[in-house]
Order: sequence, then C-alpha cells, then structure tokens
Amino acid sequence: MKCGLSDLRLLLRLPVPELEPNVGCNLTTAAMLLNLVSGFSVWFFEADEGAVIRADEARDGHPYSKRRFLGFVTTYWPQVEPEGDPLTSAERLYEIRNSLVHDLGAHDDPEREQPKTVKLAKAPHTLDEIVTSFERNMVHPLNVPVIEEMDNEYTIHLAGLY
Repeated sequence: MKCGLSDLRLLLRLPVPELEPNVGCNLTTAAMLLNLVSGFSVWFFEADEGAVIRADEARDGHPYSKRRFLGFVTTYWPQVEPEGDPLTSAERLYEIRNSLVHDLGAHDDPEREQPKTVKLAKAPHTLDEIVTSFERNMVHPLNVPVIEEMDNEYTIHLAGLY
C-alpha cells in the first residue's frame, strides 16, 4: 500500500510546469483513486451491511463488488454541500469508476438523449499539502463537493477522493 500512496502523492503534484505544463495525469489519478476505493470496500467494509454482503458472497460463491463499493461509499464517504445524498454520490462514483476501467471514460448510455460529460479536475499540490494536510485530515482538500453535477455534466474533484 505504501507504494500506491507514494504514486498518488506524485500524481497529485502534477502538472509540473518545468517537466510538462499540460500533463496532469488526471485519468490515471482518477482510475487509481477509484480502484483504491473499490479495494478498500473489499478489505475494510466492516459495517453491518458489509457483514451481510460477506455472508451473501460466501453463500453464493462469488463477490458482490458493486454492492460493496456502494455500501462502502454510502457508509464512510464525507459529504460536502451541495453534494447529493450518500447513495447518489456512491452511484456516480461507481459509474465513473466502471467507465474508466472498462472503456476509458468514453461510454455513454445509449438510452440517454444527451451524452454526459465527465471532467476530472485536479490542481497541482505540494508534497507538504498532500502529506500534512490531506493524509492527516487536518484540512478537507476541497471547498467544493467531490462530485459536482450540472445537467449532463459531472466534475470529479480528484483531491477529494484522496
């Protein structure tokens, strides 16, 4: 896990103007953060609902990844106004995670009249901000919600996933 967090620390510092001013690795950062949330939902989801899911998985002989992800985010996700209810946030994050994993974020539901746009927003942060502020929960990394939804557009603020 230490390696994964070190990778994220570096990704959250991008873009670096001296190296490549227009490359922030936002797709990579989003995919990694959402995959970590998915993994955490398997290893650390210990609420009552997690126990029910674990029993169902043992009984049925297969994982319930979506249920775990949604339950984990709904139970533990810190909400920032004006984000929707926890389940709505969980569903949006799961939808975006699946789109990034399975089709590089390019999928649009054919049943939707208007295609949706997903923006992955991230500003460069210093290593001190990442380690001291984010990891020690001294400040919330956002002054806006993790997910901002407007019409057919979602903006995901990646620092909030950290």
